[in-house]
Amino acid sequence: MIKVYITDDHPSIIYGLRDMLQASNEIIISGTFTTGKDLIAGLEKALPDVLLLDIHLPDITGNQLARMITRQYPQVSILAFTNMNTDFHIKDMMHHGCRGYMLKTADTPTLIHGIKEVYAGRTFMEQSIKADIHNDLMQTRKQQIMLPSLTKREKEILTLICSGNTNQQIANKLFLSLRTIENHRFNLQQKLKVKSTVELMKVVLNMGLID
Repeated sequence: MIKVYITDDHPSIIYGLRDMLQASNEIIISGTFTTGKDLIAGLEKALPDVLLLDIHLPDITGNQLARMITRQYPQVSILAFTNMNTDFHIKDMMHHGCRGYMLKTADTPTLIHGIKEVYAGRTFMEQSIKADIHNDLMQTRKQQIMLPSLTKREKEILTLICSGNTNQQIANKLFLSLRTIENHRFNLQQKLKVKSTVELMKVVLNMGLID
């Protein structure tokens, strides 16, 4: 029997998943949670085989939870379950330890198949997502041919930006002036040919510029 935890801040989604998974006699829902904090408390008591994880929760982001769970409980297979189907979100969650990525529009056979696949240690993505990822990977390979050269300090600042730090927070952590960080950020956007933080993070993720 595959033990499954569900984490989603919408009770209606949880109820719907319960109904869908009743179609399988190989899967049992052993826990449901509506916040990241409750999920963490649940994991401390007992571990599931598979975790269905919404990437937008009210207290902790899905990628933060995925990273933490992968490090502390590597035996738990995480299947991201979301309405977000952008390349950025897919790659972000997979990069942070998810074994699979599924949209909330998935039908019952797809849901059950996805759970079984990640439980078996394999990667799972819906066909529509696979096609999008393949196209994006081809574009990424073209971008990597012109991979920009970054200094150690620039990579350090990029890492802090992608962790959600403001310019002032970065300045405080690196013991640098706010003006210095602003200049570094401007230079990074020029090097990477982007105009916003969102674009910057997407390029960083696509190109693998930081670990």
